[in-house]
Amino acid sequence: MFFTLIAGAIGAFGYVPFFKNQFILSIKYYAMKTSFICINLLCSIFFYTTAGAQKTPILKSETIKVWGNCETCKKRIENAAKSAGATTATWNEDSQLLDLSYDAGKTSGKKIQEKIAASGHDTQDETANINKYDALPGCCKYHRKDQAGNL
Repeated sequence: MFFTLIAGAIGAFGYVPFFKNQFILSIKYYAMKTSFICINLLCSIFFYTTAGAQKTPILKSETIKVWGNCETCKKRIENAAKSAGATTATWNEDSQLLDLSYDAGKTSGKKIQEKIAASGHDTQDETANINKYDALPGCCKYHRKDQAGNL
């Protein structure tokens, strides 16, 4: 009698089990279908919220003065800037200016200048260690900013 009442109720959903085993299978089917829908809903909510939480990079462009002389200096300065997190770095030998861009969330202009100074080149805000400067090749020995009076 009980199974007949439940079978009639489930029949409203389009499936009427005639036997006890069919009834159990139909309940398992609806339970599995409901849990599948709930899991999909939860996953959709999770992925929607995490996708919206991703930060877009804040690209910042900057031009800084860096002392140097030659093509070897250019390579060293640009490599040091990129290793400090710059996405682009272009040093002009004539103007002694380094044009760079970087993600402000990952690095800063100060960190990039510190890395360049650690490679042996003075920047507008950082002075290279004398030992690093002395270790540069002869063609890269530039007039130090303190010696030239350029601060």
